Amino acid sequence: MQFIKDFFHKRKVSKLRKQIARLQAEALHYQRNGKLRHYAEIVKEMEDLTDVLTETVDEKKEFSYVEPDRDFIDYDGMGNQGRFPSAKKK
Repeated sequence: MQFIKDFFHKRKVSKLRKQIARLQAEALHYQRNGKLRHYAEIVKEMEDLTDVLTETVDEKKEFSYVEPDRDFIDYDGMGNQGRFPSAKKK
C-alpha cells in the first residue's frame, strides 16, 4: 500500500514542478516583452505554487524506498567506482 501512496505523492509533486516550470517560461516571455504587470501576476502565482510544493514535500519526509548507502568512491567520474582496467599483457 505504501508504494501506491508514494506513487501518487510523487505524481503530485511532479505536476507542481512542471506547472512552476511552465510559469517560469511564461514569466520570462512577459518580462522580455515589457508586460511587467503580467510578469508580476505570474511571479505571485509561482510563489504560491512553490509554497504548496514545499508544504507537500515537507509533509511526506520519507518514502518507503530508502536508497542504499554507497561505500565506494568514484575517482574519475566515469562511473567505474575505482575499478581501473588492467593493462593488456603481451
